[in-house]
Amino acid sequence: MPKLSWSPSLSLGVDIVDKQHQQLVEIANTLIEAVEKGHGQEVVNSVIQSLREYTVHHFHDEEQFMADIHYPKRGEHAAQHAELVRLVKDFQHRLYIKEIISGEQIKAFLKSWLLEHILEHDLDIGQFVRSKEAPVDESD
Repeated sequence: MPKLSWSPSLSLGVDIVDKQHQQLVEIANTLIEAVEKGHGQEVVNSVIQSLREYTVHHFHDEEQFMADIHYPKRGEHAAQHAELVRLVKDFQHRLYIKEIISGEQIKAFLKSWLLEHILEHDLDIGQFVRSKEAPVDESD
């Protein structure tokens, strides 16, 4: 199963957020690799725990950044973060109760909550930052 890959199209142009997104992709790829190689449930659970912890850390930092720049959609965005954390907890619980989850299900889960969130919602933050930095035409 191919791994997730970081590309410039995922970049917000905000270094701290982009670096954390890259780290999340790396953790996701560690999970995909663990499943592919047939590592035991303990390894998979450990990686899911790391992913959950880093996600909470990242969301905190991203929400603080949105507050600092007065991002107008930060409340809506924070609500999406809360839902993503809930989904990760639910996924972690499914693994804990030993529900059989295929590698493809794991990859689809990671792709939907990680990459789609970045592409659909986080890139708006980058656009907002760039719009604030754009020079204002005062010739009028």
